[in-house]
Amino acid sequence: WQTNNIINHTKENSDLPSAQPLVSIRNVEQKGSTEILIYMEDKTHIFTLVTSILSQMVLNVTEVSTYRTSNSCILHTYHILDEQHKAIEDLERQEKIKTKLMQQLSNSEFDLGDARQENSSHRLARTLKQFSLDTEVSFAEDLENDLTIMNVTASNRPYLLSKIGHVLIEHKIHLVN
Repeated sequence: WQTNNIINHTKENSDLPSAQPLVSIRNVEQKGSTEILIYMEDKTHIFTLVTSILSQMVLNVTEVSTYRTSNSCILHTYHILDEQHKAIEDLERQEKIKTKLMQQLSNSEFDLGDARQENSSHRLARTLKQFSLDTEVSFAEDLENDLTIMNVTASNRPYLLSKIGHVLIEHKIHLVN
């Protein structure tokens, strides 16, 4: 699915990596989630922007994978659930998600100010407070690739990934994979 989307997008946009971003959405029955594929020129803060948008749209991000390609593009996949912790079956809602992401990712400069303000004013639901899990962050070194691996284990909280993205930005840390 991902490969076919990227090949088709590349054929249609021969000026990669400067072409419009590719944003595709599908439901993944095996995972019971909706998958979002983003392929575009690598820009800083894409992870933070996308997680902020998804949180603003009241979507739960359950899994994220990020990769940087040899042609200076990024490939991100996000698995999301709606407010009832189900895949987004409504095709119109899927199209709204895609459109919002395309609009924001197509801007030459990302405006993270609104997302930052939204993050700080969001209150935690009572049910999330009752079933909270302590957030654990661990780091491991990948000496072969000269990278640091960050693993985060936490309860599902609105804006958590976006907040992590903002912390990475503040400390000038670039998300690679």
